[in-house]
Amino acid sequence: MAPSVNPMANTHAFYDDEHQRIIEMFQGAVEEEEWEALSIHLDDALANPSLPRWYRAEYEAIRAWTSGRPEEHIQRAKEVVQEMSLAMEANDDHHEHQLQPILDMIEVAEEGILDRAGNQDVVMEDAQVWDGEDDAPAEEEGEVAWFEEEENADLLRHLEKLCRSLGLVD
Repeated sequence: MAPSVNPMANTHAFYDDEHQRIIEMFQGAVEEEEWEALSIHLDDALANPSLPRWYRAEYEAIRAWTSGRPEEHIQRAKEVVQEMSLAMEANDDHHEHQLQPILDMIEVAEEGILDRAGNQDVVMEDAQVWDGEDDAPAEEEGEVAWFEEEENADLLRHLEKLCRSLGLVD
């Protein structure tokens, strides 16, 4: 008799590998092309209707950092957490403790987006550094927005807090 194979093991491995790639891309994104690649990878992952809810909430929170509509991604992340909470309540799980890491991550992303919005008046698609030497490119909805270097410090501070909440840095 052939040994039984758990088909879910491959599925879990796929999502775990994808998650690792996304986190590595997020931690290493500096250049415009890297942020764009991260956005594309996140959009592809989020398009998967079978994506586990935890990853969906996490990816929506990360995608908020690179989106022209960050509030939509924060709201979607909160909705996914609410769905998880309802499912856990139905199973009588002690879900508050289990959901705390993703709730912290969403809070950090939301704080960063609100802080960033308070520092500028433009709709953001992707955050990039502008050294202030030349004129910044004209911005329209859906186009890339640029941070001046001192504004970028706030974004980096929030990204660092986000990475800490994920346990990615000490």
